[in-house]
Amino acid sequence: MLLIPVELRVSPIHGLGVFTRYAIEEGQLLWEFAAGFDQLISWDVARAWRTAAFRFIQHFAVMRPEHWVLPGDHARFMNHSETPTVKGGRATKDYDAGTELTGDYREYDLDWKRKLGIE
Repeated sequence: MLLIPVELRVSPIHGLGVFTRYAIEEGQLLWEFAAGFDQLISWDVARAWRTAAFRFIQHFAVMRPEHWVLPGDHARFMNHSETPTVKGGRATKDYDAGTELTGDYREYDLDWKRKLGIE
């Protein structure tokens, strides 16, 4: 769950992105898992769903060793960057309002190669 006010906008990286509404400080906690709001979906359950539902999970959820993590908010629109603005749920440095929140998929998503078009 994102802990700060954000908005979706067209991203110069890809499609829609998540942008801060206010300035944020280095180390500020921006995202944390909120049980019941963010969803943990087992691999077996996701594979049993119809193709369209599984594709949604593949696109918007993060693959972990035991399950998928599907954010319940705009966090699902965070784009990849090799110089991420968010690492471990925290801001990597001070950012002005309007900064796109990004993560390095390689650090937390086992499906990063497919998502980045490497596989």
